[in-house]
Amino acid sequence: MWVAFTFSFLFLTISFRLSSSCITALWALVGGDSGAKFGVGGEWDHSKHGALLPTQADVAVSFSGVNTHLAAAPVNYEVAMLARGKAGQLALSYFHHTLWGPRQIALAGEFTHTPNARKEAQSVLTVGGLWQISQHSLAKARLSSDGKVGVLAGVHLRLSQVRVAITTSLGLNLLSSSKPTLGLTISLTNEVAPNKKP
Repeated sequence: MWVAFTFSFLFLTISFRLSSSCITALWALVGGDSGAKFGVGGEWDHSKHGALLPTQADVAVSFSGVNTHLAAAPVNYEVAMLARGKAGQLALSYFHHTLWGPRQIALAGEFTHTPNARKEAQSVLTVGGLWQISQHSLAKARLSSDGKVGVLAGVHLRLSQVRVAITTSLGLNLLSSSKPTLGLTISLTNEVAPNKKP
């Protein structure tokens, strides 16, 4: 169980989270909806006595915007870099979102590098995408250089005042003999129309 609180004022966003496992997380982000953003955060494990310094510190820098010159439809993009102090992990990511006619398309890529003093450093490249098949259905796919593959398909319909969302997923590792994982999620949401005034 955890409790979260988020405060936003102008270009500053502060998030605070406290979990039942004695871990406190604090994150501050400076920046607007588009343009450059800078964030810094940390986690404190209170189960360790005398731990005044954070057990994990993160620093993130990102830049996002909209390009209306290279394509017929506006292209939303974001480039981000995240450094995790606990394991010395460095992550670089790129997100690309546009329209193909009436359909939405999103492409993303992430490269992570985790050094390890005892073993060989691990570098993983992950690419993924989203394709809106129709107005009520979409598909997602993800592939990593470490052999992990993930596929997801979702359908959402509205029956009277009930919104039905069905999602199926498949995950497997091509470089491992482990069994694939299957997932099925069904969500029912009652959407009551507001009363119209006479």
